[in-house]
Amino acid sequence: MYPLLKKSYDLNFAQIGIITMTYQFVASILQPVVGWYTDRSPKVYALTMAMSFTAIGLVCFGLAGSFAMLLVAVGFIGFGSSIFHPESSRVAYFASGGRKGMAQSIFQVGGRVGSSMGPLLAAFIILPLGQFSIVWFAVIAVLGAIFLSFVGR
Repeated sequence: MYPLLKKSYDLNFAQIGIITMTYQFVASILQPVVGWYTDRSPKVYALTMAMSFTAIGLVCFGLAGSFAMLLVAVGFIGFGSSIFHPESSRVAYFASGGRKGMAQSIFQVGGRVGSSMGPLLAAFIILPLGQFSIVWFAVIAVLGAIFLSFVGR
């Protein structure tokens, strides 16, 4: 995505770094806060909320018309990530059947596979079709949120 953003918004490398920092900062700083909060007060629909925030971020990203809106979009995506990871780790723990190490390992593999697919999806879908095509990925996030609402129940 960075080459597309750099060209579309005439960004410099510092601004690209700020986009990355915004996502990483929001996701990394809030994740332990969310984990602490949900350990004290579990929320059955936290995974649904996480995917919903991610979907909002993807729509904002696809429709962004300014650098500031890009930062808001990645903030939403980072917030979704900060909610998703503690809660999905908890679900993996509960589903482990006592094999916690194996469950966490499978959880990590899923995350790494998903992360590695991002650049490929960007190269084959987003770069040829443009920034607006990111909105279509929000549809997948909404479907994920619906599915995870059943997991929460």
